Amino acid sequence: MNIFCRDSTDFPKVKIGDFGLATKLAEGQKVVQKVGTLAFTAPEVLKKEAYDYKCDVWSLGIICFTLVASSLPFATSKSEEKLIRLISEKEVSFKGSIWSSISDECIDLISKMLTKDQHARISMAEVVQHPWMLND
Repeated sequence: MNIFCRDSTDFPKVKIGDFGLATKLAEGQKVVQKVGTLAFTAPEVLKKEAYDYKCDVWSLGIICFTLVASSLPFATSKSEEKLIRLISEKEVSFKGSIWSSISDECIDLISKMLTKDQHARISMAEVVQHPWMLND
């Protein structure tokens, strides 16, 4: 996963990309192959279920969580199977001293991005319209 930053007249533009795994999906198209950096991979990908662009919302949620907390939401492990189980089964925790100073709107957005059920997960269109994103 790569994060690209570019200065703009109004505000910096940030883009996230992973060129080795990039695939353009048609509306309604799903993929089933398991790809990605494990710690950032959505549960549906790990379970080898059909998935769409909402797996990218999950990955962005992991990035946002990590930027705020300075740690991944799921403890990394040398065991791939253990990490897959954690991502697939454990709920994301917003406990700890760092989260007490973070706004409820920010926590709400990250929580919605890290919803295990891809059908219930917020879409990217909803991410950019979330009240926290619209905050000045």
